[in-house]
Amino acid sequence: MPDLFKCYNGDRVDLDDPDTYKSEEWVDADTTLKLHARAWSELGKSLYYMQYFHPDMVEDEQAARIHGFCFWYAQEHRNHFEDTAENRMWFRKFIYKFKDEVENQC
Repeated sequence: MPDLFKCYNGDRVDLDDPDTYKSEEWVDADTTLKLHARAWSELGKSLYYMQYFHPDMVEDEQAARIHGFCFWYAQEHRNHFEDTAENRMWFRKFIYKFKDEVENQC
């Protein structure tokens, strides 16, 4: 069964389909360690953007969703650290969903 995800622009993608991650952006994302570093970086950039560039965002709905992603990541990333295909997919899905959430941040 596909993992269909509705993007902010209304498009639907299957997050279980390897073709979703065929763009150049994903070329070097071949280990859980690299995917963890990317997720960590994306989370940090978003939090920094909110806190220092747009502190008025700190209390809005998107900020609450971003904080939710951060909490989810903090709770779950250790459970997916072994370098397996399943865990790499978990990281890819997390990053894809998070990047979709922050697409309109800048």
